[in-house]
Amino acid sequence: MEKKKKKRIKKLPKALTEQEVDKILFQINRKCPTGCRNYAIIETMFGAGLRVAEICNLSPADVKLSEREIVVQQGKGARDRVLYVYDRLAKALKAWEKMRPKSDYYFCTIAGNKVSDRYIREVCYRLSEKSGVYLQDGQEKRPASPHTFRHSFATDLLKKGFNLSQIQKLMGHSNLQTTAIYLSVFDKELKEKMINR
Repeated sequence: MEKKKKKRIKKLPKALTEQEVDKILFQINRKCPTGCRNYAIIETMFGAGLRVAEICNLSPADVKLSEREIVVQQGKGARDRVLYVYDRLAKALKAWEKMRPKSDYYFCTIAGNKVSDRYIREVCYRLSEKSGVYLQDGQEKRPASPHTFRHSFATDLLKKGFNLSQIQKLMGHSNLQTTAIYLSVFDKELKEKMINR
């Protein structure tokens, strides 16, 4: 007798608002080097949509503040992409560069070693709990993960009027269908039609 395949539950990406991201960032002490770095990491995930592995692998040469660009080399699917740095993110990165030790990694430990994705995940969970910002997942409340900031980046762009192909390019998605899921999270046109009917 053939086993029935378990139906995969398709959940919508969970996103934070700008205000919730600010609440999380407010918990960080930016006067110490690790706090300054962690602040810049979260700003980069939310402000440029980088995956946690991409954050860990960034080299100093990939962050070109004078050109307002971050170059992701060999991201998921071995694809390169260029992301653009807006004022708030530039400010956070400049502050980190003033304290940053010499290292082959842009976001490094104080000893100059590579920051691990596990560490970044733990920082996100800790700050989420400290700020009281959670994601509602059915009956459960879950702390924000690194990927939450990436989802929030895409949703924020959609709210600000970016089209799907622009978001696809910035997210580094190979397929537009992957990006289209964000329309289910926020559909501006549908929202306006429903509330103004």
